[in-house]
Amino acid sequence: MANIRVFNPWSMLPSVWEDASDLMGATFGALPKANMYEKDDVVHVELEAPGYTVEDLDISITGDVLKVTGKTKEQTEDKQGRRYYVTEISEKSFTRTFTLPYEVLSEKAVAEFQNGVLKLTLPKSEKALPKTIKIEAK
Repeated sequence: MANIRVFNPWSMLPSVWEDASDLMGATFGALPKANMYEKDDVVHVELEAPGYTVEDLDISITGDVLKVTGKTKEQTEDKQGRRYYVTEISEKSFTRTFTLPYEVLSEKAVAEFQNGVLKLTLPKSEKALPKTIKIEAK
């Protein structure tokens, strides 16, 4: 009996985009890679942002949408008298938007940035926590 495989071109789209972004680099708007997971009553987001500083990053939460924006400032050092042979380092920016799996308490969110990795700790709201219902015997 022959095995039949169903080809779904949409399933390839994320990996094709990531491969193209890796090849083209930030010049063509490559998005930083991220992980999102939950552990206990907290949603965690990790985002790679090498080359950015804390001042370059902006984080906002509106409802169940997390938005992380990064924008570097153009270097203002004196460029007069220079003759460039390669100029690849320039201002760069990105915006990543995530739909959170749960409503979170944005006022209790914690953001840490170390070694080019942004780590967000987002506690779930009371609405998102599991509820125990006591059963009464009759």
